[in-house]
Amino acid sequence: MGEVVNNLINILAENLLGENEFENINKEQSDIKKFILSMLFLPNEKYKEEAKKILIELGRKEDFRRYIKYFEKVFDKVSNELERNCSNWESRFDRLETVKDKKKEISSWFFPENTLDIDEETIKNIRDSRRVQIIKFNDNAIKNPFKQILFTSNILLTMPKDFNKLPKEFADKLDKQEEQEYWFDHPIPLDIEDSSNEIIYGLSNLNKAVKIETEEKLNVVLCVSCTHPSIKKIAKEYIKSKLKNLDLSSLNIYIFTEDDTKKIIKEIFEPILGKDSDKIKSLYSTFGVDGNYGRHYSFLKAIASLWNVLIDENIIATYKIDLDQVFPQKRIYKETGSFSFEKLKNSRWGAIGKDKSGNTVKLGMVAGALVNDKDFDKSIYEPDVKKPSEHYTLDQYIFNSHRPQYISTIAEMGTLYKTSEECIMRFHVTGGMNGILVEDLNKFRPFTPRFITRAEDQAYIISTLYDEKDGMYLRCYHQDHFIMRHDKETFLCEDLKEFEIPKHVGDYERIMLFSHYANDILKDFDRIKKAIYPFTGCFITQIPYTITCFRALFKAYELAKENERDAKIFLDNIVNRMPKVYEKIESGYYLRQYNEDKEAWNIYYDILANKKTSDYKDIAWEIVKDCKVN
Repeated sequence: MGEVVNNLINILAENLLGENEFENINKEQSDIKKFILSMLFLPNEKYKEEAKKILIELGRKEDFRRYIKYFEKVFDKVSNELERNCSNWESRFDRLETVKDKKKEISSWFFPENTLDIDEETIKNIRDSRRVQIIKFNDNAIKNPFKQILFTSNILLTMPKDFNKLPKEFADKLDKQEEQEYWFDHPIPLDIEDSSNEIIYGLSNLNKAVKIETEEKLNVVLCVSCTHPSIKKIAKEYIKSKLKNLDLSSLNIYIFTEDDTKKIIKEIFEPILGKDSDKIKSLYSTFGVDGNYGRHYSFLKAIASLWNVLIDENIIATYKIDLDQVFPQKRIYKETGSFSFEKLKNSRWGAIGKDKSGNTVKLGMVAGALVNDKDFDKSIYEPDVKKPSEHYTLDQYIFNSHRPQYISTIAEMGTLYKTSEECIMRFHVTGGMNGILVEDLNKFRPFTPRFITRAEDQAYIISTLYDEKDGMYLRCYHQDHFIMRHDKETFLCEDLKEFEIPKHVGDYERIMLFSHYANDILKDFDRIKKAIYPFTGCFITQIPYTITCFRALFKAYELAKENERDAKIFLDNIVNRMPKVYEKIESGYYLRQYNEDKEAWNIYYDILANKKTSDYKDIAWEIVKDCKVN
């Protein structure tokens, strides 16, 4: 480790932990805590020899040998990063005398958003920065959501805990030994009880919501993504088995697997492209539903353009929801005077306006809000993110997204318009509760790069944030009163709790990937971070290695205070997953993938704009018909 890193570690250890923590190390029963204390006090001359001795002893165990090796390598990356970006950071601490002042300085240096006050002035400033003066409302606004909007959602499947609970014809096709390829926030275990199965719950409640509002049917496209490859062999049949006894009479449901998306390319796009093998290869890599969140999220948006050209020209928009969310129709009608889907018949969606910087913006995207099920009785406008504590855990001195998330939720999602002309933009959106018009898909061609593993919804608009078309930038407007109830408490069963730690590690990947995306790929760090400040922007930093390294150490320490097993699961996830991210950043893999994605989406939209594509309507309809499950 270099001198810069040693100095930083000393500052963190002495002020966030204190020397007493290390002096009591031999009384400590937790090997995880001994490991972290030794790593953090190793540069301290007073404790260096004792720390070395403990690390040598722990290093005889395979798991701790991996932890030590991982952090030693990351400390080298931190050293390079600090010398490159923050050569004078130590001077910030020279003038400070008290531990309290130094802790405050640590907090603001690592995570400047920790300095944000949670008050009305902060909320007002953010909200004012989002305001749009509409200069032309949309003359072709949605008139019938059931005929004009293609609703979408994703189904995420993972291995069962108990293979014996599965029908034999399913269990026999699964490879019990294969490694997990992809991580999702809360995938559905194949053996989960029907009462906790999002597929059943979400579609049943969506059907009820439609039935309350109309006698028409809603078109719903679902895509299927799997954590393990062998699940793909049974995915569609498994889902069909869960739907067969449900009342889904108000829905037309189409399920797309990777095989279905390949069929679209093979039978429609390949004949149009002819022998252009490079373009065909790009499409196969990018257009589909396997893989990280970014890939299937882009598919669920882009499919609306194909639908409009080849299946139903009445479809002029798409809207994504999550299946653990419900439209509380009766309550919405009682409090707002109209039903949920009716609220999308709004001429702000597709309007043109001026933002606070004088840029012309096209409000081609829309986003609603969420209320948690446990808060639903209080108010439909209760924020779905709770106010954070002013008392920080150790890792929150390093990174504390909860604070800007709460502020952003109030400022953006909590906005209720007082006039029909009022409008704000949204950058903080959730994966379920956002939509886009087909004409703006075709014009701006936004996408989420397929390397994005979390917050795919917020990464989506970054791809075209400053990509001007016809003198306009694409933006998302906030639709007030358009609210879904997030029934996450309903699904917080024991079977799903095990995904909380892998989900948390996804945040560490997010810091690395968003920072790399803004800084190295789009090369527009300052402008992007400022635009999407404070929540989405807090994941974009000039010191991502430094933040993820020390956040992980202090998070593991906090976990070990309560549960040694959880701390070990966390560290195992960190050392297994993060090196792959580092390697792909440093090798230029993600940059190449982004360029391929961008080219592929341009090919896709160019093909759909080609008049000859309409010759493939019959073929497209046959593919779609095979995907219909009810």
